[in-house]
Amino acid sequence: MKSGFERREILKVGVAALGLPGLAALPGRAGAAPRATEPAPADGYRLDFRAARLFQNGQDAGALTAMPGLVIRAAGGLALGPTGRLLPFADGQLRQHAQAGLLIEPASRNLCASFNAAPTTSQGWSAGATVSLKVVDARDELYAAQDPATGDYLFRDLLDQGVMNGMVLEAYNSGSASAAVTAAGMAGVGVKHTLSAWTRCVAGSGDLRLTGGAAGPAYSQAYWARVERAGLTPTSASQGLTMAIHAKARIRWILHQLEPSALATSPIVVAGTSVGRAADELVIDNAGLFGQPFTIVADTHIRRAGDLARRWITVSGGDEEVAVTRSADNALTLTGAGSAHDATLAPRIPRIHGPGGARVALQVRPQGRVLSVGGANAHDAFNTFPGKLSRLTLGARPDGTEPLAGWFRSLDIRGLVDPRELKLASAPPADAMAHDIVRYVDPAGSDTADGLTPATAWATLAKAAAAATALPSGVHLLLRRGGSWSEILSPPSDWCTVGAYGEGARPIVGVGQDYGCDENNKSGFRIEGLHLRDWKLKGFNNYGFNSHMLWDCEIGPIAAGQAETNRGGVTSRNFRNFYIGACHVHDVIGDDVFLQTTKGGWVISEGNRYDPANGAEADNFQLSDNQGAQVRLSGDQYDMRGASSGKGCVVVTGNAGTVIEDFVAYGLNFGIGLNGDNMVVRRGKVSGSRLNAYSWGVGVGESTSVRQHVYEDLVISDCNRGVSISGIGGGVDSGPDRADITVRRVTVQNCQTGLWIDRPTSGDLSGIAFADCAVNVDNRTTAIPADSQAESLTLPQN
Repeated sequence: MKSGFERREILKVGVAALGLPGLAALPGRAGAAPRATEPAPADGYRLDFRAARLFQNGQDAGALTAMPGLVIRAAGGLALGPTGRLLPFADGQLRQHAQAGLLIEPASRNLCASFNAAPTTSQGWSAGATVSLKVVDARDELYAAQDPATGDYLFRDLLDQGVMNGMVLEAYNSGSASAAVTAAGMAGVGVKHTLSAWTRCVAGSGDLRLTGGAAGPAYSQAYWARVERAGLTPTSASQGLTMAIHAKARIRWILHQLEPSALATSPIVVAGTSVGRAADELVIDNAGLFGQPFTIVADTHIRRAGDLARRWITVSGGDEEVAVTRSADNALTLTGAGSAHDATLAPRIPRIHGPGGARVALQVRPQGRVLSVGGANAHDAFNTFPGKLSRLTLGARPDGTEPLAGWFRSLDIRGLVDPRELKLASAPPADAMAHDIVRYVDPAGSDTADGLTPATAWATLAKAAAAATALPSGVHLLLRRGGSWSEILSPPSDWCTVGAYGEGARPIVGVGQDYGCDENNKSGFRIEGLHLRDWKLKGFNNYGFNSHMLWDCEIGPIAAGQAETNRGGVTSRNFRNFYIGACHVHDVIGDDVFLQTTKGGWVISEGNRYDPANGAEADNFQLSDNQGAQVRLSGDQYDMRGASSGKGCVVVTGNAGTVIEDFVAYGLNFGIGLNGDNMVVRRGKVSGSRLNAYSWGVGVGESTSVRQHVYEDLVISDCNRGVSISGIGGGVDSGPDRADITVRRVTVQNCQTGLWIDRPTSGDLSGIAFADCAVNVDNRTTAIPADSQAESLTLPQN
């Protein structure tokens, strides 16, 4: 078989067929019409690599090449299938198979200068004095050789098509120590190399090693199997592949290979001289598809990659990138690049070892990203959508580095789906690789168990958090529903997820403790589906760590009989990035949420219900000393009705940008208090702020100057002041200033004063409509802030 190194087929949109000459006899390639190997999704695209078909919105759309923007570069040559079967493909053709899918491998070269598929002599080998080396006829045993795990035949297709001649090399060592049999062909110094061969031990054992190098792990199997030794770095140009034959051993081998690569690829046939093979490449150039939020699911079978960083999926464009990487510590990690990308965010799922099958999903949302594998999700709730993305690269970086070696069975490209659906989409396939993602905790379990299954669950949260347990970054810790723990929840690792399993009520944590959950010096973790209750100080507590996420949790009540000082529902201080979503915070002393001293990033609250917070200084949501975090509060309900507090629903500081939208706020002393620049309040309802004569619905009330506010599409009712442009300290004409305030489509009704202004103000406030207010406008200043963009103040006409 010729090398595909110099010649490769390039398939683009419009090429008519993916026919592979000479493969009609291969299993699964009968002449029946292609059809989906599994039901295609009802929306988006599926590239079914086993059926060699494209499906769009669930319907057959033709050959794979009908996919807009698809480019495949194929190397051809032999292919090692996921069942262990060796498949021959014509030079330069796609290595695509009806059971396996499409093979993607990096470029490689077999440096051995001998005959590795059809030897007739032992030419190209040198043997030690105690070794007898010969070529023997092993056709019958090769034809019958099966993979011990799958039962598939290893060499039949190669024998049937004449790639192999049935002859193999056999060495017998009569000596009392290991002896070397070395192939012609030398490695390169300073580059990682991989050794491999299919071997069978007739007697005794052997190992693979670089010439003159250290011994490798011994093999002694009596059946044919591939033996590999990866990641070796030669120290001398005289080193090559050596078959070490142990004392009194008789070893047979075929398809030996020395590659200048850190991982083993499919065998490259050599016949007396070194031969190379080009890389397989699959990209999709489609800015329309990847220029908007999307979901990708890749069904794959990969080889073991031995502690190497390898790219699974890369979506790129310009200087921007979102990628799924199998990192050197055998975790799947969600990474990215670009001027707006927050590189501190690296959600991960641990210990994805290979070889074996895995469905890997990537979702890029308008804000946030989700990585999913093995039915488990890892989240980045903070990074925003990169607007330049246009190209998908499978199995490598766009420049071809960090290549993956494996089969892609299908690729789905869709719009956004519920992250819970991603768990189903990434559920382990039948041939799933070994992984180590989840630990279970059940009050009825045992800390002497392994925690790997519900039946062997641990009993305590302390066991999971203990340093001696050493759970990996990104682990999923699941607590049994219906269980209760009188312990502080201490997340066991960075980027871990603590959730629930089983049936029944939410797992309860924190009973009788100072905290329901304490950060435990960990960043990036996600708490979901739990009930934090009956704690004494704070339901959730963080100081100094970053990027925490709370989702679908109930937080409250606080334990009975607590004082007001140093209490709260959710508290985070001195941090970068914070997310809370779909939570219910109730029966709290102190703020429902208190955030202080951000270090940039994002603060996000969406879809939460905040019940009355008690205590003289309590708010539903307070963010103070905001040092650069952007803020998005979306879809929340705030309620301070009946609270024993002197404050209100939301108070936010900071100048990096705040959006409060799609909300309902039942105020007390105020509804929404805005104490910074660049703030937008839109699509909301505010009512009930009547605690004091100055109580307001939406507005400014602190002692610092602010600018660039927009209030739009609001209904403000039953407040002493509807929109209030006021402040603490200073004076009516002396400041603090309120510059460039814009009000659009705001209805103020049943308020004592619809619009109150008593500090220097500029902008356009004309977009207010009043109904049933005792006083529509009370403006007590004529001063315009000196450095405002607007040169005047426009008031409502009515």
